[in-house]
Amino acid sequence: MIEKKIITQHIPENGIVSDLNNYLYEDKDSNGKIKIENIELLEDTLTEVGYSKKILIGSSSLIYKVNKPKIYDQLVIERRICKAPALIDADWYILKLAKVYNFDILSNDKFKDYWEEFGKDWIMEKRKTFMLLEGKLIIKL
Repeated sequence: MIEKKIITQHIPENGIVSDLNNYLYEDKDSNGKIKIENIELLEDTLTEVGYSKKILIGSSSLIYKVNKPKIYDQLVIERRICKAPALIDADWYILKLAKVYNFDILSNDKFKDYWEEFGKDWIMEKRKTFMLLEGKLIIKL
């Protein structure tokens, strides 16, 4: 007797964890506040370069540094931004999520304090650096 079996193929998602503090601090308004509008540029660019899953992690105190806190709150409510838990180091949280999901990391931070725990080679392999230039986001893949 031949049994009918359903075979599913797991296709891993191409994902990235973004160090939102590191990214947003690249562009400030005339009052020295970071521009929350750059979130849309980040999401669009990550999609364009092929990331199907995006986790944007900001520190729990990021809301106090953005130019439009109400928009920031709305993005959190919509789950477009995730806040690192209070009293947890956001860099450690970013690295942990990337490790658990085997995602890339968008950050210019070298995460030197975590080389021993996560492995320098793994961090350097997963880390994608970027530059904001004239309203465009350039990512080194």
